[in-house]
Amino acid sequence: MAYAIAAIAALAAGAVQTVTGFGAAVVLMLALPRIFGVVTASAVSTSICVALSGMLAWKLRHRTDFKFIALPILVFSACGVFAINLIKSMDLRAVGVSFGVFLLALSVYNLVFSKRTSLRPTRTVVLVCSAVSGIFSGLFSIGGPMMALCLVPCAEDHDEYVGNMQTLFVVTNIVNIITRTANGLYTFDLLPFTLVGAVFILIGKEIGSRLVKRLNTERIRKAIYVLVGISGAMTLLENI
Repeated sequence: MAYAIAAIAALAAGAVQTVTGFGAAVVLMLALPRIFGVVTASAVSTSICVALSGMLAWKLRHRTDFKFIALPILVFSACGVFAINLIKSMDLRAVGVSFGVFLLALSVYNLVFSKRTSLRPTRTVVLVCSAVSGIFSGLFSIGGPMMALCLVPCAEDHDEYVGNMQTLFVVTNIVNIITRTANGLYTFDLLPFTLVGAVFILIGKEIGSRLVKRLNTERIRKAIYVLVGISGAMTLLENI
């Protein structure tokens, strides 16, 4: 049953990421904590997402601005490592409460405020976003929303944005996996779940690419974040 849940979640994550351009880790973290708990689920989610990010980063490597993205990658990675070293000493109930609050805030922001928010893409703003995103990625494997907010206006077009974003994620996710492994948060027995998830997230990507022109991206985005809010409320109630 656990493998089936991981496979279905990864399949949905790959499809959603392809259709909407965001959200693979968000979708995975709706399901995986029900199997592993938040801390281990974050490690498995990160390891699964490497497959999708790696493929997209390689595909768009010629459109990636490596000079621009180098410093954000460094800041994101450093803050992610700090958060991972912090979470291993936190009370698990406190982690659960924090995750529930985080999901609720993520839902409200994306449903209510994201369309009204814009950031001037200064270097300082990008680095602050990188730091905050790195912390959330280290804690909960979800670092994309704020990075997207600041990287979109920095790119010349969609392909450059995706190339920059996915290159950042593939590097920082690998750093996170190494750090989680060194801290005993990602262990050998989780590798089968990672492999199953990696296969199905790539299958989901292919399904999403066939559906992208037929589906309403905005409605899917709203539906996902409604589910995020519900999951956040449930997680919070379970851990209070």
